[in-house]
Amino acid sequence: MEQPPATAVKWSPAKKIFFRFFCIYFFLYVFPFPIDYYTDWSSVRNFYDQLWNPLVPWVGKNVLLIGEDISLKIGSDDAFQYVKLFSMLILSLLICLMWTLADRNRNSYNNLFYWLRVYVGYYLAFVMLGYGLAKFLNMQFSAFPDPDQLVTSYGEASPPGL
Repeated sequence: MEQPPATAVKWSPAKKIFFRFFCIYFFLYVFPFPIDYYTDWSSVRNFYDQLWNPLVPWVGKNVLLIGEDISLKIGSDDAFQYVKLFSMLILSLLICLMWTLADRNRNSYNNLFYWLRVYVGYYLAFVMLGYGLAKFLNMQFSAFPDPDQLVTSYGEASPPGL
């Protein structure tokens, strides 16, 4: 990717607002990549998770009115993760509003847009390589099902077992 020229076209106010929102949302979603790939820096990931752990159940209980306890994180596809995504959306809107009020006179965000594309592109590449290697090396699914799996009826199978 080539960096944009220093003299760029002035962005419209709507484009600047959408960029601010998506820049914040992507950063909240992707962070702490690539720091979390280094074992010596796992405390950064733990600190970031600890920031979300009290906020997400509160949003689930008081904003979304979810009656069940969502503080227990089971996997990547549970109520905690969905409420966390909703919380990121709301937090992104609030920060975008503050950023818009504080930075009304800027013409464009060409350099920030370039680096955001690089950051998200590397994150996407790492995630896709991880998924691809998990499939290729039979880490996610076994090569051959066990005899118990073959005689289990569809109704008795668990969703991850399917």
